[in-house]
Formats: sequence, structure tokens, C-alpha cells
Amino acid sequence: MSVLFPRLPEEVARYLTPIAAIAVADAIKSVTGKPAAVKWVNDVYSDGKKVCGILAESVLATGGRAYVVGVGVNVGVREEDFPAELRGKAGSVEGDKTELAAGIVRGLLVLTESFDVREVQRRYEELLFLVGKRVEVERSAGSAAATVLGLSDTLGLLVEYEDGTREELIAGDVSLLLGGGTR
Repeated sequence: MSVLFPRLPEEVARYLTPIAAIAVADAIKSVTGKPAAVKWVNDVYSDGKKVCGILAESVLATGGRAYVVGVGVNVGVREEDFPAELRGKAGSVEGDKTELAAGIVRGLLVLTESFDVREVQRRYEELLFLVGKRVEVERSAGSAAATVLGLSDTLGLLVEYEDGTREELIAGDVSLLLGGGTR
């Protein structure tokens, strides 16, 4: 589903992806009774599998910028219905799609209308399951292994590479490394 925000204050718009992740996680828990967690920056997991991807974009509109949040939640998908390369990685939630969509929209509206940056930061960090985990960071010069230290005040991902250097990631992709450094 996509949700259009014709106008948002810039400070709220900057946090639209984390706000959406919180809204999705809350709706999944409310509708299914199962907890959900966030993989920075825009994926939501339940039962250890990715069940949702989020994409937030801005568009130039009459009177300023408008914002669109796209949310794709796998609902009622059987494991065997996923493409072979996604089986074991992608998951699905069970529940009423209408209730789930309404819960997500309700969460988006509450979090954007009563925006509190510290509350969004706190809630998003609570949902993040990567802290302390080894990840592979996709970079323009190739990928590199790092350990996730936490989040910055602007919800950038703080990582430490194997050579001891630290970096704040503000965009990009990280993959969880399992055991001996494999994905």
C-alpha cells in the first residue's frame, strides 16, 4: 500500500521511514500477536524472516513537497509460494489485511501528527535487532564486515569495521553475517 502525505514539516519527513517501520511493527503485533523487529533502515522482520519492506519518497507538488510511503507486507503467503531464492529468508504474517493496513495508517498518522523526535528514536532503537551483530556493509568500493554499535541521534547506523574504524551510515544496505562471516 502507499500512503500520501501532501505536506509534512521537514523534521518529520526526515524520519518518515523509521516512523513507518514503527507503525508496521506495532500493527503486526496488534493484529497477529507476534512481535516484529526492524533491520535498519527499511525492513521489518517477524519470526526471524523479512515480512515487510518500506520505501519513502518525496515528490515536488503544487505548494511544496509531498511524501509517499510505500509499505509491502507479506500476508498469508505460504513458504512454498516464495521464489526458491527467497525461501528461508522471506516470511509472511497471518491476519486480516484490512486490519493490518488500518493499523499501519493509524500508526503513521499518530506518529507524524504528534511527532516527538526522541520518542521516534527510542522506539526505533528498541525495535532494531542488529545492535552487537556482525554485518556486511555494501559500499561503492565493495562490501566490508563490521559490527553494529547502535544508532546516532539522526538514526544513522553506527558501525565499527574490522580495522577499528567507525562510520555512521545514513543510507545503504547491510546484511547480517552468520557465524563465520557468511550471509
